[in-house]
Amino acid sequence: MTAADEDPRLTRARFLNLSGLFQTAMVLVALGLSWLLDVDPLERLLPRWDALGPAFLSLAPLALFFYVSFRFPIGGLIRIRDFLLETLGPLLVSCSALDLLLLAGLVGFSEELLFRGVLQPWLGQWGFWFGLIGCSVLFGLAHAITPTYAIVAALVGLYLGGLLEFCQPSNLTIPILVHSFYDWLAFLIVRQSCAKRSTAARDGGD
Repeated sequence: MTAADEDPRLTRARFLNLSGLFQTAMVLVALGLSWLLDVDPLERLLPRWDALGPAFLSLAPLALFFYVSFRFPIGGLIRIRDFLLETLGPLLVSCSALDLLLLAGLVGFSEELLFRGVLQPWLGQWGFWFGLIGCSVLFGLAHAITPTYAIVAALVGLYLGGLLEFCQPSNLTIPILVHSFYDWLAFLIVRQSCAKRSTAARDGGD
């Protein structure tokens, strides 16, 4: 039985519970590494209202990139779109927009805490660019579903790391917000496309 065949409520509960456990574990890993590496990821976590403007301005190019690459994919981007629709899509369809917003917020917080909050400043001990690029490469490898996906993720990581370093004052809240809302918009686009594909398949089979 696939996710598309079982009770949507069961699919939703299983998906959200497992995702929540995984992202919570990532937060714990980030905090454990911060202690081992003597890096304080909360030092640059400044939840201020003036972070919203830079965050939403910075979100626009990423959101546009995802929309265009998903709607009009070429080369390796086709495999990424198909993977998202076939593997993630049925799970997202079972969730509400609020479910996905909360999940995206948790993903954005946990991943940014680990990569930009801990690993980037730690690697930065060996040079600014080493920290920025090295952390982005690790971010790409952590998302290496396909070679193209790894490259795209590394470039996104480079962008998010640049936001942390070049926005003044340096504020981890900005990449967290950008990452969270980017994932949320991506979830919604994939969910909508998967739902349309399922409806078309049912109509065609009638």
